[in-house]
Amino acid sequence: MTDKSSPNIKELRAPAIINKFHLDAERSAFGMTLTVCGVIGVRDFSRESIEILTHTGKVFISGRRLSLSIYENGAVEIKGRVEDVRFGYGKN
Repeated sequence: MTDKSSPNIKELRAPAIINKFHLDAERSAFGMTLTVCGVIGVRDFSRESIEILTHTGKVFISGRRLSLSIYENGAVEIKGRVEDVRFGYGKN
């Protein structure tokens, strides 16, 4: 006989697979569109480089004609000709 008050195994594992950081990239007519989720803030922004602070570290993006859109849910969308994406782990 199973105890109906015991938690479901799937319910316990579901939050563990949710990442605090997500990066999605797609080709577009003007170069590339990057969407970064889990963003805390933008530390540096210019037409050639962007530094983004996330929950798990930093993301450094360089390229040409970069534009930045910030959304309420902690997502950032970058459009332009992305040449390099680097990651730095840790808060500092």
